[in-house]
Amino acid sequence: MRVNAVRLALRVLVADRRALVATLLTALGVAATTALITLLVTLPSAALDRSARAAWQHPADDGARPARALVLTTPDVVGDRAITRIDVAPARGDISPDTIPVPPGVPRFPEPGEVLMSSALAELAADLPYQDLAVRFDGEVVGTVEEAALAHPDQLLALVGHEPGTLPAFSAAVPGLAVHGGEPDLPLLAVAGLGVVALGVPCLVLIASAARLAAARRPRRLAAFRLSGATPWQVTAMAATGAAVAGVLGTAAGLVAGAPLRALAALVPWRDGPWSPDDLAPPGPMTLLVAVLVPLGVVTASVVGTRRAARSPWGSAGERRWERPSPWRWVAPVLALAVLLWGVNASGEHALPLAVLGLVAFPLSVSLVGPSLAAALGGAFARLWRGPAALLAGRRLLADPVGAYRAGAGLVLTVFLASTTLTLLSNPPGPTSGERPVADSVLTVDLPSTRAVPIADAVRTGLDERGIEATVAVAGLATVAGHGLARWDALVLPCAEAVPFGRVSSGDCAGSPAVLLAGGGAADVRPRVVRHSAGGGHLAGDQLALAGADHLVRRVERDGAPPAEGWALVDPSALADPGALTEAAVLVTTTSGTREATRGVLGGAAPGLAVDSGAQRRAVADQLHEELRWAAALGLLGAGLLAGCGAALSAAGSITDRRRTIGALVAAGASVRALRRASRLEAAVPRLVASLVASGAGFLVGAAVLSRWDLAPSPNGWLVLPVAVGSLAAMVAAATAGPALRSASREPLAGR
Repeated sequence: MRVNAVRLALRVLVADRRALVATLLTALGVAATTALITLLVTLPSAALDRSARAAWQHPADDGARPARALVLTTPDVVGDRAITRIDVAPARGDISPDTIPVPPGVPRFPEPGEVLMSSALAELAADLPYQDLAVRFDGEVVGTVEEAALAHPDQLLALVGHEPGTLPAFSAAVPGLAVHGGEPDLPLLAVAGLGVVALGVPCLVLIASAARLAAARRPRRLAAFRLSGATPWQVTAMAATGAAVAGVLGTAAGLVAGAPLRALAALVPWRDGPWSPDDLAPPGPMTLLVAVLVPLGVVTASVVGTRRAARSPWGSAGERRWERPSPWRWVAPVLALAVLLWGVNASGEHALPLAVLGLVAFPLSVSLVGPSLAAALGGAFARLWRGPAALLAGRRLLADPVGAYRAGAGLVLTVFLASTTLTLLSNPPGPTSGERPVADSVLTVDLPSTRAVPIADAVRTGLDERGIEATVAVAGLATVAGHGLARWDALVLPCAEAVPFGRVSSGDCAGSPAVLLAGGGAADVRPRVVRHSAGGGHLAGDQLALAGADHLVRRVERDGAPPAEGWALVDPSALADPGALTEAAVLVTTTSGTREATRGVLGGAAPGLAVDSGAQRRAVADQLHEELRWAAALGLLGAGLLAGCGAALSAAGSITDRRRTIGALVAAGASVRALRRASRLEAAVPRLVASLVASGAGFLVGAAVLSRWDLAPSPNGWLVLPVAVGSLAAMVAAATAGPALRSASREPLAGR
């Protein structure tokens, strides 16, 4: 009589309570894997969609089609929130604004004197005093920019219309405000890639741990069927059926659970705003791919795991003896670490690929020597402790070091990656590009020299009308160039006039007019002054002659300032022809109480020009730095949760595998309390030690990378998080081992 293997497997699954529990737990692990991995692999496409919606805000003049509009996008801030200001005008007077294309979400191209605002900016402008925000957008608000044209729902954006010919010449000339392809978000790509690795491995360990609850019994059952006349194909089909049930149920549950998970993930800010839940929805092809590949992977793993029972039923239940790994396995982590350090300290185009290769290969290579470390830990237990619990735990680790390490492999990789990332992010962002001899609170506007004095006069008038006391100055822009790539952004301003702006003291101005240099290795260069260009660099060979010899260059010492924090101040008297400068900056001092009102005055006097400050640049860098740290921490917590669940299932599975041995020990008079302590030690100590080693290794690797830029890790509470998560997973494993052993000891001579 022909037996239907699939039907028989389903009947066994329903009749065997332990097999049913293992199947449901495996499905739970598959669901967690599906939901988390789907979210992570969706992040790059979500960022691309977000970038594509906002691409019209940063147009590029390609010259391929006739220009119908001029567009100038400038960043702005209010408080600690970024504002995107877009000034637009028809390219010529004979072009009607109604004929200029606009992207979805923008009702129309604004007429001169009209303003379109996003809902978030309109609400904020209504809440704040007029002189703090609304004054910057001088015009009538005639419409709302909808979410379809915004990077995120809370983006602060203003679209301001102007007369033709009033925008600066460097504005982008475009056929219209059309949407074009977005740019990939490289930091988010790195976060998603690390997240897939950091969460994927614990997910796989969780699935394997859940399946292990029935792993010891399944080979015996399948071997019995094999000895009863079942063919290898039928045995394989039975194993695949149970795995397919768990895989399909888990994948379906994971895809359903993805919706609330995406809603929670959308609340996590990135790039100054939350996500739109629609952005995080996986595309249809990706959903179909996940729905096929995840169950297929679960079935494949089950089939591979039961191939021994299918081929050799007599030996399927035999114990495997562990063989000590070859010492050559230690070559892999040493070689990976050497490649990492080589890439970190090398220069040239091959340095970064080598560093990335070493960073990926090092934690993976540890798996080759992990069993040896587990065996060494078991040997230490057996030698250093004489209590029965420690001896039992040590003998168990010596008997199966491969299984002891495999259960914590995902935790090791996660803790290592998190520790490395948080070490790299332990230091606050360094000095931003464009350091100048002015304090962070000083507002600056870069513009052509011919427009600087009229705008500075308009700013003084506006500040006087509002009763705001501030110092306003016009400084020329230059670049001080040293050997190689050494550069200092310089202001050309008399030293005495630079003192009120915060970085230069009156003592620095003693002596003859000079070029003052601070930081940046100023002692090792013989600098020259070159003309600053509107593009933010310098014109090759466009050197400005000094009025005297090189002794006019003086260094300014700043105790405690990092070497990279360099700036330059050029006294106009030190130049043979100060009038040769073509670019200038308007400088305005502010206080915490007048900053927003002063920004409004400066923005109103220089419409379409970017108002900048050191505080603004640092705020942007600090925000990205903090978002990266939170992303690493959230990924670590998610991976730690999965690792804790996997540790719990692994501890329970380990005791279930030895149910008969434990029963025999109890029947022979062994203390249940000692057995419980041994199981807890066996479950907790290897994971705790592995977490400490992985965290320490990650810290050392991160410190090695930072040393490339002459930096050292800054101790803070974030660095303790990987060890805390690893310790929590070890505690969960120990807490699970006790009840599992209590259950096994209740029937000391029960069969399996």
